[in-house]
Amino acid sequence: MAFTYDLATNIGKVRLLVPDNDSTAYDLQDAEIDYFLTDVGGSVKGAAVRACHWLARKYSKKATFSAAGLYIP
Repeated sequence: MAFTYDLATNIGKVRLLVPDNDSTAYDLQDAEIDYFLTDVGGSVKGAAVRACHWLARKYSKKATFSAAGLYIP
């Protein structure tokens, strides 16, 4: 898994906006961010939006909730 965080690069700028800039606990590989950048024609903000949508879908599958005896897996 490749992780770089350099604000001189578009990958670093996307990581800043997401945010996904902790090298010990990151969600996106450089190649995935590069894919989003390519998909939106190099737009950093567009790639950040795509990355956020992807992360929202990823984590929505892991959501659980429990209250007053009700459990939602």
